Amino acid sequence: MIRNMKNDKSIFLISLALSFVYILPFIINNNYVVDDWLRTDTGVTAWEGNGRPLSSVIMAAISMFGGGLNFFGDGVLYDVFPLTIILCAFVMIFCGYLISVELSLKSPIAKAACMLLPLTSTLFIGNIYFRFDSLIMSLSCLGAILQARMSAERSIVRWISSVAIGFISISIYQASIPFVLSYLALMCFMRCCNENKNDVINLILKVFSSLFFSFLLYKVMMLVFFDGDSYTSGYTDTHSELIPLSVDGLKIFVNNFSLFINMLYKVTAFAPSIILLTLIIIMLVISSIERNKITAFSVLAFVAIIVLGFAPYLVLKSPIVEPRVMIAAGLSFCALLKGVEMMSKLGALSKSLIVVIITFNFSQAYGVSNAFKIYQRIDRVVAQNIAYNLIECGYKTGDKIVISGFPSYPDSVKRTYDAIPVSQYLVGSAFANYRFKYSLMKQYGISSPIPKDERFKGDGEIMKNNSLIKLIKYKDGYRIYINRM
Repeated sequence: MIRNMKNDKSIFLISLALSFVYILPFIINNNYVVDDWLRTDTGVTAWEGNGRPLSSVIMAAISMFGGGLNFFGDGVLYDVFPLTIILCAFVMIFCGYLISVELSLKSPIAKAACMLLPLTSTLFIGNIYFRFDSLIMSLSCLGAILQARMSAERSIVRWISSVAIGFISISIYQASIPFVLSYLALMCFMRCCNENKNDVINLILKVFSSLFFSFLLYKVMMLVFFDGDSYTSGYTDTHSELIPLSVDGLKIFVNNFSLFINMLYKVTAFAPSIILLTLIIIMLVISSIERNKITAFSVLAFVAIIVLGFAPYLVLKSPIVEPRVMIAAGLSFCALLKGVEMMSKLGALSKSLIVVIITFNFSQAYGVSNAFKIYQRIDRVVAQNIAYNLIECGYKTGDKIVISGFPSYPDSVKRTYDAIPVSQYLVGSAFANYRFKYSLMKQYGISSPIPKDERFKGDGEIMKNNSLIKLIKYKDGYRIYINRM
């Protein structure tokens, strides 16, 4: 592999340079999303409460162990963005390189495309735009690839090492499990391409056994060290509960499948989906003409990788149906690359179509990032207005405040929603979350705890009612209604 990397050094560096172009809007726009507000505000790790203790340890290390030897809880982190996203891009390009080696790609264009696809997958935007989480999510992808590759080798030492790496990956991000399954589909595809079908069952048994023992170690570790109210969050408990073995469970299973299919449908923006459909039709036609099984298998692998990317979530009672859990989506296009490379007819055209798809991926990433910037700018205008009026009304630090509602999205964001449907999962207001809005307000000098009770004593007095907010003062605090614009 080292020798191959020396041979592919220039391609790797070009892909790496393009990856930095890809992440540029995320760096420039400097957006805060979801948990970013809370972590910036309190320095809290909180990953351990989500069953990801090694994520907390890794980010504590990047934060120079600001919390001392205590890796968990408040005051551990400080914001090192954009270092996290830069490292994330490097890790994902390296993942792409490992995939290109697995696929034995020959064409420089195919190799470069393969290196870029795991990072530039539209669904991976849901991972990369987290200023704290992007790096650790990418490390779980790398761990998943290494686990699958090492478990497939004949050496028992390598297999044991794969179990250890799998344990680490799951402890960083549980979504590494479907990534392993998707990568396994890619490996099985290559075995079929090499007429080594007898090895497929053996490969599946090795990878599944490695994954099983990794997960077993992970569960033991969580039960021994991270069981109890001090670590386990309600969020984790809700989203990790399995469906019952009953008719109701079957209904939930079907509903989960429908939710993921709907999300994938929203990924299919008009132009990229037309190009992808054209590419698949060309590949199927050429495979029929040339009697090329590899090209046909690559289309099958494309579908299998996507399905396996969300299959484990179907057995959960309340799975997280968000783009960020589909971290293996980019692998599906890598499978198509192998099929394209084996085409003697229209192969150049098919490679061009994949390059066009990657270009559209760049466009979508830029569009999502800029839409988020616009929406966040509105959030900040509202936050500033709230802060100004609260202080004018006599607010003191620690006073109870309750904020209800969130600003409507402007026309520019609506156009992004329409052009890039998956952005509806990605672009939103901080005020839409029950706790993140209070972390946002702290950036404007309004430092009050999250209200445990949103009720107030007595009748309130309307102090301000403008196009942005309605502010009501009570004896024991303030209520703010955000007006829909």
